[in-house]
Amino acid sequence: MPFRVLIFLVLILWPALAGAQTPESEKRFSLEQPGILIITAASDTSAGFYWRDGPGEGRISLVWDGGVLSVPDTLAMDGYPNNNLGVPLRSGFSGNGTEGPLLLEDGIYAVNENLMMGDGIIQLMVSDGELEIFGPRFRYSRPQPLSPNTKFKANFLLIAGLLILIAVLMRRARKMLRKGK
Repeated sequence: MPFRVLIFLVLILWPALAGAQTPESEKRFSLEQPGILIITAASDTSAGFYWRDGPGEGRISLVWDGGVLSVPDTLAMDGYPNNNLGVPLRSGFSGNGTEGPLLLEDGIYAVNENLMMGDGIIQLMVSDGELEIFGPRFRYSRPQPLSPNTKFKANFLLIAGLLILIAVLMRRARKMLRKGK
């Protein structure tokens, strides 16, 4: 009797367990519908973004440390709050990294390798930062540089530490000189 129960449970649970895994055919490696690429703070030229002509005739490129976005010069782009730039994407948008095709699953991913993405018209090449995927929406953010306040605080702590070290060493030197008399 227990053997029949075991076979019954295996037959009932097997399809459920097999269905829990995502088949290779259901994994999404390209955008199935039009979408949008949002580049954080890309409209702010003081943040290190600037436009250049090219590469090629009829194209312009947004360039920054760690990335390049190349689009046709006639492409209408959207402005978003906080100086964000929205670039419309066609279906078929996909990407490749050093380990192969980029799996387009929802989530936030750190970009720490050369990543090339495109849809035949739009070309994005980045080597650092953060990529957020939410359905047909992609948001790229550059890594945050240290703020001037953080640099100032670090310098202040270093100078304070050196002053304390000097004071302690001078006190020890005075004690040693007094003992020597």
